[in-house]
Amino acid sequence: MEEKKIDEMSFEEAYTALEETLNSMEKQDIPLEESMQLFKKGVALYRRCKVLIDSASLSVKEVLGDLEKEMEENDDLGR
Repeated sequence: MEEKKIDEMSFEEAYTALEETLNSMEKQDIPLEESMQLFKKGVALYRRCKVLIDSASLSVKEVLGDLEKEMEENDDLGR
């Protein structure tokens, strides 16, 4: 099975892959080259997770902003 590209991963997929990568890096008997590849992969996975979290956070802020406007409009109508 072909490994999914990092930029196509869901948050859960990227986070799980990041945990697995970190666990692999903690092994003390891996060659330097493999360690560097794991490090690069870990950074890419971290960035993917951050992009998805930032996007979700922005969506939540937008929804809360819309809700706040609706509540203010309803308060104005009740006066």
